[in-house]
Amino acid sequence: LAESRGTVTVLLFGATWVPMTDRELPAFEKLADHYAGRDVAFYWVSINGAKEEEKRYASDTDLQAFADELELRLPVLRDPDRNAFRAFGLDALPAIVIIDCESQVHCTVVGFGPNWTRTYSPVIRCLNQLLASGA
Repeated sequence: LAESRGTVTVLLFGATWVPMTDRELPAFEKLADHYAGRDVAFYWVSINGAKEEEKRYASDTDLQAFADELELRLPVLRDPDRNAFRAFGLDALPAIVIIDCESQVHCTVVGFGPNWTRTYSPVIRCLNQLLASGA
């Protein structure tokens, strides 16, 4: 994420096995498209395990195939040991963390529902506030 310093960063923590991921990722990408051209970077952070013996394992190839199936253009990051997930104080999936230009967590939104516009309303408010303040 070092390349995102100085911009607002939006991280969607999830996994291939999380219910509704196949609906949330396209909605998240639509949100990213809405903010294209602004200083906002969007990433999907997969917490799928990285070791074959793990219960919820997904190789890099598996994750890429999953992203390709959904026609996802967003960068995919991995957090298989959940270090970042825990560092942000998260305990449920999916979760969105919005980080301001100063690398401070500005807000966190947990959950996703069938009405993505309602689900993402707090995210949109947070992003608009950050962009308006120049943070």
